[in-house]
Amino acid sequence: MRMFRFAVVLMVLALIAAIVPATLAQDTSLGLSEGDATLLETAITNSSQYSQLSFDYTGDFNITGIPDSSDVSVSFTGSGAVNGEAEAFELTISGQATAEGQTSPFELELRVIGDMFYINLGPAFGGWLGGNVNEMMDLSSAMGGDLLPVDPSTLQDPEAMNEAMGQLMEMPGMMEGLTALSTLDPADFISQSRADAAGLAEFSTTLSFGDLMATSEMQQFMTAMAQAAASQDSSSMEGFDPAMLPMIAQLLSDSTLTVVQKVDPATELIAGAGLNLAMNLDPAVIGETGTPIVVGLTTDIDISGYGEAVDIVAPESYQDIAEMMNAMSS
Repeated sequence: MRMFRFAVVLMVLALIAAIVPATLAQDTSLGLSEGDATLLETAITNSSQYSQLSFDYTGDFNITGIPDSSDVSVSFTGSGAVNGEAEAFELTISGQATAEGQTSPFELELRVIGDMFYINLGPAFGGWLGGNVNEMMDLSSAMGGDLLPVDPSTLQDPEAMNEAMGQLMEMPGMMEGLTALSTLDPADFISQSRADAAGLAEFSTTLSFGDLMATSEMQQFMTAMAQAAASQDSSSMEGFDPAMLPMIAQLLSDSTLTVVQKVDPATELIAGAGLNLAMNLDPAVIGETGTPIVVGLTTDIDISGYGEAVDIVAPESYQDIAEMMNAMSS
């Protein structure tokens, strides 16, 4: 099962690799005029030259229609900063979550400085926790590697990666699936448009999951995944039914993901961004009865302070996560 899960991760990465480059290239066939495509591409290029910036954000996450459960809603706000010269990053988030009729506040602060990371979940969790990123990767591999789709230690071992890739390519359908993904045409399922608001040019890139799943390349991809799953030992595939793949594709037929990039025409920099995930999982499309499950996620980010350094420092004291987890496991 581990090898098949690794194959799934590889396929997803291949899908992303097939979609993202063409989208970032701002191909006018996706709906933008040549002038708009140039403005967006210029802003992305200019903004990427800066290694220091700050940002503020808000967001909402909602799920309705969950069988035998109440609706779930989460609202949050936060801020953060990046200091690439110091190899540092910080993020704060606070908000409230409502589930089963109960509303609970939450807060989190994260800092990454070089190879060290620190997280504060509030006084109820003992304040600041911290540790070395590499040590945590090793610890997660030792304590929970079998629960993850890919053993983190494998990703850091070139020899293990080569061996895993060799085994993957021998799985029936794997090569055909990767080849199919490499020939995807983003214009079949991605569209771009421009709107102007508050002096900013807002470029929206929308991915239609329904259109993506309807492409012949994705159909071939799902066939390849089913063949790869069928080649595995039945006992190792417990909990996975290849026959579910076409049903999943149908359920996603009315779902979209929209990414918004806000450009300041005066500075030709990215002034903000947003994300809107809208999923309508209607059981009727697969011949089942029941209430549609509707998932919505929206975020809005304002970016400022390009080139302005933010001092990101480690907390004065913290509890070592690795030591804590080792003590708990023993």
